[in-house]
Amino acid sequence: MRAFPVRTLTRKGKWMVILLKGIFELVHLFKKKSWRFPLINFEENPLTMGETLAIYLGYKYYLKPHVEATENSGLETYFRSQKIDFTDIGFTEETSCTLHAGGDLMPYQLVNKHSAADLWNETGDWFFNADMVFANLETPLKLSKKAQLVPEVMLNDMYFNCSEEMFSIFNGNGKYNGYDVLSVANNHSMDMGKKGLFQTMEFLKEKKIAWCGASMNEHAVHDFPILERNGIKTAFIAATYSLNKLTTPKGKPWLVNHFPLNVPGCDLSFIKTQCATARKRGADFIVLSLHAGNAYQAYPSAHTVELFHRVFNECGADVILGGHPHNAQPMEVVTFTDPNTNESKKGFAIYSLADFVAYDIFIWCHMPVMLELTFSKGTKLGKTHKMISGVKILPLYMHYNPAKKSLRFIPLKKALAQKNIFDSEAQQELSDLEKFCFRYFLPEENDHLWAKT
Repeated sequence: MRAFPVRTLTRKGKWMVILLKGIFELVHLFKKKSWRFPLINFEENPLTMGETLAIYLGYKYYLKPHVEATENSGLETYFRSQKIDFTDIGFTEETSCTLHAGGDLMPYQLVNKHSAADLWNETGDWFFNADMVFANLETPLKLSKKAQLVPEVMLNDMYFNCSEEMFSIFNGNGKYNGYDVLSVANNHSMDMGKKGLFQTMEFLKEKKIAWCGASMNEHAVHDFPILERNGIKTAFIAATYSLNKLTTPKGKPWLVNHFPLNVPGCDLSFIKTQCATARKRGADFIVLSLHAGNAYQAYPSAHTVELFHRVFNECGADVILGGHPHNAQPMEVVTFTDPNTNESKKGFAIYSLADFVAYDIFIWCHMPVMLELTFSKGTKLGKTHKMISGVKILPLYMHYNPAKKSLRFIPLKKALAQKNIFDSEAQQELSDLEKFCFRYFLPEENDHLWAKT
């Protein structure tokens, strides 16, 4: 990877990063051995994170993102040997539906009406054409207050607020059907306080978009959406590990599904109850959006893998969609017994869908991924059977054109095939992303997963 793991677009940003890189080079002299691997059980929570751990997070971002997994965990071999395959020759399909999922929708300054006018042109028809479309809305929409957008280089705590114009960009620029469900449980849920979160839910309600991960009152906690498509019912549940340096209001823990998910052995009873409730409400499949894990590393930390496996085994979710780490992280198939039905199942997890509509200067963030899952119902050995029957993944290149000051999603394989048409900065970026994708995210063993738009 290039000397800078970030790519700035302005002169001011460039000099700020040079200064920061120099500072972290000094840190590296003292920490290069102890910070070579992801820190064990790093919570990455601003509310509890001291100065040293804040410096560690900046160290990963500006100088040394982790390309190795947790020390002695065996996770590199584990993920590189994953074969994502749900083929079942004894299954006869009777009906199916598709879910398309994207990662974190974040209000960056660079994402605006001008820059994003053509953002979806090459991918929108495919992405928004599934039976269900999902992403994580990582910002409040308090329209009574001015938008608070992410600058090119962040030097302090950020509290987001989205504009209606920004949401329109997230939602396909008004050219497509838009989202069916959005998670609102993430570390920016409470950035505009209780009123901001209420206004976000009211906004989504007006737009006829379902949400999960937050409630308007304590009686609605288990009223998460269950969508029926082609005779298949899919429940959407969400939870977050952090609310930045904020908490839910006193006496209102039900407002956001917030739990210390990055703390080993955390209590999963709420998620377990939600999954059990979903089955009682008739859900054939449960999709859980987990905002957890650690940022700026190629592999999830060992304690995050343990968390995901516990969720399958103790709670019975069928799918876990990871968010928060900013860059994409690997996928896996987990065989487990659903505690709610005692059925043996194959579950699917992706540890990070990455930033989606956003423009973080960290280069790995410029490879968002679009995910397609197919859910099927039919028969096996003469009995009704439900299963994940297909997985497709579409890694993208978030291309910034400095001449036009525009952003565009380009399927990564297409961008690589046309590499010579881009400027030298973009070519270098594509080389970095090619290595990142095929070495860490999508090894050749899973080449069959590539989606075609």
